[in-house]
Amino acid sequence: AIPLPFYTHEWETELAINFQTAFGFALEELLSSVFRGRVPVKNDDGGISIDTSMMNVVNNKEDDEDNNPLSKRDDANDDDTDNLLENNSYLKSMFDKKLLAKYQSINPDNLQLKLSVQPIESTLQSIFAVPLVTRAIVEKKPHLKGSYQRIETAFAERKSYDEVKKMTYDLAAEIGEDDAYNRTVIADALITCTEFFQLRDASSGELIHGMEDGSEPEEIVHNVRFEVITQKDEEDRTMRKVGSWKIVDLDDMLEGNIFY
Repeated sequence: AIPLPFYTHEWETELAINFQTAFGFALEELLSSVFRGRVPVKNDDGGISIDTSMMNVVNNKEDDEDNNPLSKRDDANDDDTDNLLENNSYLKSMFDKKLLAKYQSINPDNLQLKLSVQPIESTLQSIFAVPLVTRAIVEKKPHLKGSYQRIETAFAERKSYDEVKKMTYDLAAEIGEDDAYNRTVIADALITCTEFFQLRDASSGELIHGMEDGSEPEEIVHNVRFEVITQKDEEDRTMRKVGSWKIVDLDDMLEGNIFY
């Protein structure tokens, strides 16, 4: 039987579930890094929660230790916390650096966050492959950014398959044989969560964004873009080696973070 267009294959469901799990772990590590590990981020069966009002308790305790001549602290560790987003290799394996840069300027001392996120459903919205071009290649050769967009534009304007073929061959030649077997796979997942979100000014307590205390959690759908690099297996050229999936955009903060 021929599968109908709306038929969901088993691998799509499994991939969407894996994305949901990865989203939870990534969010946990991001929050821990942004708030410098000063307050615990709880992970309860995939549900992520944090309440940074507890930072006041931690900071008061640190102040007491500062005034205690018997207390020993490593000031170098305090300096390191300022660069956790940059130096956290585990976090960088989960998020693209452009997306992490969006959180780099957050000063956790100025904000008080109450957040609980419980993923309840995930759906694979789309998945497609980009031959030849990867982010790493575009970083080495910035002029290759938007290569496929230019090919698409050329075809839309002139409807010439010969021109598209030539542009594709030129792209492969520019990339070179060593990188020609790379492929970027991009997937968009919709992850539905029940959430409570509250952001306050740490000094005044004024509500900046989100929900009042006592509000019921709301159902929120996050659009999460994942990306992975595949390479041809050197031992078996019919197979491909798959790297690790990484979040490259969240709720269109980077408008897709398109490089191709």
